[in-house]
Amino acid sequence: MRSDALIVLGMHRSGTSALAGVLELLGVDFGKHLLPAQSDNKKGFWEHADIIDLHDQIFSFFGSSWKDSSSLPFEWWQHSGMDLFKKRLISIVRKEFIEVPLWGLKDPRICRLLPIWNEVFSSIDSEPRFIIILRNPVEVAESLHKRDGITHTEAYSLWLRYMIEAERSTRGKDRVFVSYQSLLTNWSEVVEKISGNLSIQRPLSIKGSDRLVDDFLSPNLRHCIVSDFTMEKDEAISSWVKRLYQALNADKVNFAEILNLERSIMESDRLNTHSKTLSELKRQHIINITNLESSGAAKDLHITNLESSSAAKDLHITNLESSSAAKDLHITNLELSLATKDSHNSQLQDLTRNLISKRFGPFIWLGSQDRKNIIKSTVKDSNAN
Repeated sequence: MRSDALIVLGMHRSGTSALAGVLELLGVDFGKHLLPAQSDNKKGFWEHADIIDLHDQIFSFFGSSWKDSSSLPFEWWQHSGMDLFKKRLISIVRKEFIEVPLWGLKDPRICRLLPIWNEVFSSIDSEPRFIIILRNPVEVAESLHKRDGITHTEAYSLWLRYMIEAERSTRGKDRVFVSYQSLLTNWSEVVEKISGNLSIQRPLSIKGSDRLVDDFLSPNLRHCIVSDFTMEKDEAISSWVKRLYQALNADKVNFAEILNLERSIMESDRLNTHSKTLSELKRQHIINITNLESSGAAKDLHITNLESSSAAKDLHITNLESSSAAKDLHITNLELSLATKDSHNSQLQDLTRNLISKRFGPFIWLGSQDRKNIIKSTVKDSNAN
């Protein structure tokens, strides 16, 4: 069964929750697993929790977030890393809305992530129709500053990014522009405009829903009210923001002005990307220089340590050589001492010989056998006589 999908688009704090709440009261199914109401949105968000989680993961994949006003990479949805996200989004939609004749999807992040959603819609048997809700940028900035602490300047940049991308990504598709102010003051007229412009085959109405919608759209939903005239006179607001708001808020949307703004913004994005690339190259260059300097210092320290080690080895060798020389000198001295002793011993032997010779004659120096022979001979001669 072919189903119709109503996609609510708009910047954060622009009345997307109020519009989604009205649509639900009129029969649009936003699913079951929705974010719970919170203090900043007590009546509910009508945002699918699992889809919100995937959206944040997509931003994170590119190092971004919903609060980052810089552009995503060129044709980011074609990145191979997006395949898993597409499959998971398709799975959620089929599980939640496969048999729902009229269902809705609401999350301001979709303004920036529509390219991947357009591929999701192409994969399922559903015809998306887009409702883009517009709110005075000053009121949006005030609300974001109060809730998230975002500066007004950054809030204006976010508003510009969300709205220009929502317009570009829905160009040529079934869509309608409505204002938050009109929704609060005359919601039935807004609903008729949505039904008429989007050719929704199933009527946006439920018996007895008028009173429910009146009760739901209480005056206290709009905490900040700023006139368009006040915004135009505020010089702190970028001319691009003012021009886009005027172009979208006109009785007949000024697409020529939007195209001119889009070209200017795209050129600014190109220059910012180029500047970021140069900054990154500069940062990497500084890191490389620092690493080289650190490496050079480490090498210098290593050389110093080697030189110190070499000097220590040279000193050790010198000490060893000095020790060896001392030992050589000691050996020489010992040899001289031995030689002197040998000389003394020789002299003593000679002196002893002389003394013995003088006392005992040469007979004493004869060998023992010679002495025996002489004695025997002398005895024999004596016996003969």
